[in-house]
Amino acid sequence: TWEGFGLNLFDRATGEFDGKHYMPISAPCLPRGGVTMLALDTCTRRMYMSGGRNYYGYYNFDSKSFKRYGEVLPPDYPNRDIICRYYQNYDAELLSLPLYFSFYNMLYDGQGHIWLADRQQILKHTLAAGRVESAYKSGVEGEFAWCVSKDRQFVIVGQKDALFLLSIQNRRTTQFLTFINKGFKGESISALYDDGCYLWVGTDRELWRYHWKTRGLDKIPVFPLRRASLNISVLTGGDDGAIYAGCAYGVVHLKDGKVVREYRFGDKETELPGNRVKGLYLENRSKLWIATNDGLVLWEENAKNSPVVFRHDEKDPCSLPDNIVHSMLMGPDSALWVATEKGIGVYHPQTGRFEDKSLPDRTC
Repeated sequence: TWEGFGLNLFDRATGEFDGKHYMPISAPCLPRGGVTMLALDTCTRRMYMSGGRNYYGYYNFDSKSFKRYGEVLPPDYPNRDIICRYYQNYDAELLSLPLYFSFYNMLYDGQGHIWLADRQQILKHTLAAGRVESAYKSGVEGEFAWCVSKDRQFVIVGQKDALFLLSIQNRRTTQFLTFINKGFKGESISALYDDGCYLWVGTDRELWRYHWKTRGLDKIPVFPLRRASLNISVLTGGDDGAIYAGCAYGVVHLKDGKVVREYRFGDKETELPGNRVKGLYLENRSKLWIATNDGLVLWEENAKNSPVVFRHDEKDPCSLPDNIVHSMLMGPDSALWVATEKGIGVYHPQTGRFEDKSLPDRTC
């Protein structure tokens, strides 16, 4: 029988199924597709990745191999013996994860922890100890937006129209701002970024700036001629105070709360493809990578040429694995890791080519 985990053979002599058998092309340790989030831990030299609601694992740069996590299942769990054989097949590393936990979001805090979230719960994974603890449970259901505070003491979390601080050390929560009490009831927080002076808050409608010292809240006017909501999807910033926001209209570059430049979808000058910004990565002050639903864009502020747009080419195995790009992050070897809908691609700037990490190689 062909089941969700692979091919299962029935032994007529014993009257039982004898477990799973796989072909190399289906090596289950590989993040074959749907990985949406990346996080690099430089201490362990591992690139952590999650997505597809059921994938959580990492790539080890020293052993040059993938590792996937599996759940510690209770004795009475349905088909536990079959799933355990599946774990043995790809040498899974077991974690005490809640049953049926979906990996909607992932965040690295720079202090040796990976934070994981579904639509109602936040977990804290301490990498050195291999321990997973429940950090927060919400009374409502909805996706979390979050970022690490500039001083790396807190995870700043937003859900619907409420914000709270989650201590990295003791997991205590402090709610400090409720949007309903600030005059814009009904907005839903979708992106956060802390630059130390301001907390930048993106919602489904607007972009806001919260001043930590004065506790003042300002609405930042971007794309003033728009006819609909912003739907901000991602926020990031640089050490020079620059802020970049991805939204339904494209990407906006801000400095000192004012718009420096707008990168619009369909604009001939900026050549931003697609109609949705899914990720931003600022490599340095002048080099911005933009993940869209129709390709990967490299924008260099001081370059004389147009932005470089990377797309998948069926005839070129060294092209971008897929045009739907979720996120990207620089690895320890100065190669850019790109999470696409159909798997991981690693961009090598020396050659200008992509290496498809979702295909089995001799290490698998």
